[in-house]
Amino acid sequence: GGGGGEEEDEQGGCTKCLFACLDCLAAVFRTIVTAVTTCWRAFSEKVVYPIKQFFLDKGDELTGCLHPYKKSYKVPYTSVPNFKV
Repeated sequence: GGGGGEEEDEQGGCTKCLFACLDCLAAVFRTIVTAVTTCWRAFSEKVVYPIKQFFLDKGDELTGCLHPYKKSYKVPYTSVPNFKV
């Protein structure tokens, strides 16, 4: 038969405690990363983007003043026939 020695694969108390602590730390770090990522995204969308757009609009206005030939005027198409059903 096979009645020799049996190996035990059961973990000790310290190992279980260590893995439990690591699981808790992983959950805490995931929460912190999610919170920081969310705050940064909200900040960049609500604060940084409008400031960037403001400066781009002012740059376009300055370019229009310095180079009036670059302004794009819409030409009214009054003499073009309009077909409606």
